[in-house]
Formats: sequence, C-alpha cells, structure tokens
Amino acid sequence: AINDVLSYGNHYQWGRPADGHEISVWNGDAPITGRGFDDATPSLANGDTPGHSKFILTNVTPYDWRSGNNDNRWATANQGPCPAGYHVPTDAQWATADTYGAWNNNTNTYNSALKLPSTGRRDRVSGLLNFQGTLGNYWSSTVFSTNAHFLYFNITAASTSNGNRAEGMTVRCLKN
Repeated sequence: AINDVLSYGNHYQWGRPADGHEISVWNGDAPITGRGFDDATPSLANGDTPGHSKFILTNVTPYDWRSGNNDNRWATANQGPCPAGYHVPTDAQWATADTYGAWNNNTNTYNSALKLPSTGRRDRVSGLLNFQGTLGNYWSSTVFSTNAHFLYFNITAASTSNGNRAEGMTVRCLKN
C-alpha cells in the first residue's frame, strides 16, 4: 500500500554509505513511530565515512552531515548504498521518470511501474521520522550548490527539488 511502513525502506543522509545510520526500524505498522532517537549525534563527520552508525544532526549551514563538502560522494564506483551494477539515479533520470509517468501526486507515483510509496523523511535537526504515508523523498546523485537534488511528491504534486544533505531520505537504486 502507498502507506505501508514495511515498504518505506531506509532513510539515508545524502552521500553517506550504508553504515547503520539509515536503518528505519518500525514499531508495528504505525507510520510515524520507529527507531529510537538515542542513535543520533550532533558531531559532524570529518570525512566520507563517519566511523559510527549514528544519524548526524545539524542546524548549521550548509546543513550537511559532513564538515567540508565532497560533491562526489555518490558519483563513485560503489554508488553508496547501491549494489554493484546499480547507481543512485541522477536528477535528470528522476525528472524523466516524473515526466514519462505523468506523476501529479503520491497516488500516481505509487500506481506507477516503480511502485514508489510515500516514505517521508528523517529530520536533520531532530532526527525524527516524519511525513510517512503522505509524501515521498527519494535522493538523486546530483548536487546543487551545497544541497542535493531529490524526487519529491505528496497528495497534490510531484517534482524534483533540492534539499539539505543532512536530511534522511530514501534511495531507489537504478540498474546501470
């Protein structure tokens, strides 16, 4: 279902490898309760691999989980959380899917061949999971200044946008 918590997947901070920070553990089938929040830290990482599995909180510009930007974090051979032979889609690939699918809302994205549920996001300031079941946020590998692009949809719209790299959003890997 469009609001099935078991279909949401994990919530990655942009460019961060799968190191445990992304894991969303749900309490039953409630769309807004999940992973405990003792697994977050306000200490920014000094490199692309933080060395721990905590979700990194920040409310300081440029709103990234890492000190010192590295725009190539998901433009490398391993493509972050994607297995070999797959990659995080670019902004252009998400825009093409949106146009081709004629997506106007989260119902269109879910009813498409991609079956994109409304995964919500994990907030960069509080670490809380929010908007599950009502909007979807799927990262792209494309950067925009100190932000990164993502696919966004809710009950009235679907488009690509850009957001802070410290937000926790879902990743859908695309076959090369």
